[in-house]
Amino acid sequence: MSARLVLACLAAVAAAGSAAELAAQAPQQRSAPPVRLVAFTNEPREPELGEIFELSLQVRLAPGVVAFFPDTLVPAPDASSAGPGTWELGLAPADSIDVRATYPVIGLDPGGVELPSLEVWTRPAVAGEEAGPRALASLAAEGDGPSLDPDTVPGLQRNTLTIGGALIMPLREMTEAADGGLLPRPPADVLGGQWSAWLLAAGVLGLLLVGLLGWLLVSGRRAGAAGRPAARLSPRAEALSKRLLAGGVSVQTYLPGYERWLELKEKAAASEPEAP
Repeated sequence: MSARLVLACLAAVAAAGSAAELAAQAPQQRSAPPVRLVAFTNEPREPELGEIFELSLQVRLAPGVVAFFPDTLVPAPDASSAGPGTWELGLAPADSIDVRATYPVIGLDPGGVELPSLEVWTRPAVAGEEAGPRALASLAAEGDGPSLDPDTVPGLQRNTLTIGGALIMPLREMTEAADGGLLPRPPADVLGGQWSAWLLAAGVLGLLLVGLLGWLLVSGRRAGAAGRPAARLSPRAEALSKRLLAGGVSVQTYLPGYERWLELKEKAAASEPEAP
């Protein structure tokens, strides 16, 4: 009788322990994410700056989950998608579903950069529906219209998967130029590092002063030429001019160039030295 009692107590303790263990595992199963990133690779492993490379993602879906994959990735500060991606089913343990997604990516800065992230929308599969990946565009046909609102599509959930980083190499031409000592220089090194606003203002002011002095010099010469008295004619030329004017004939009309000839003659006579 005592032996049966002992066995009954041991069975009760074992059953209680199993129930406690199942109760502890139930929250963990409920809190498991519907989708997670298992691994990723990029080819080539060290792409050059501006080179488009393939980013391969291995994504695992929980059992009974329908996942909607986008055409492009969420851009990062120094890397972004370079075109639409593709995905296909792969082998997965137990009832899970593995999806191999491939996206073209381009790096925008040399060195270690953060890769774009993957945003996957998921929902539980309904009765009689096959779980697995879908195109994000097909989500527009569900619910009451093209919406990503969980109130429109029951159980809809957004999952953002952070992928990691990659090493972007500088361009080969840039590396060769750096090895040869040909490094790009800023404008201050080309024009001189001592340029300032005051120096530029002084140069502009100097050009304005030179232009003003030139304008004053030309204006003074023109004013002097306008105020210079005309050359006086000889008494004979004046008498001839008066006689022609009294007769109603202009000297310039009657003898074209006569006054200019007389002026030049007077200047030539004045410049000749006097006889001793």
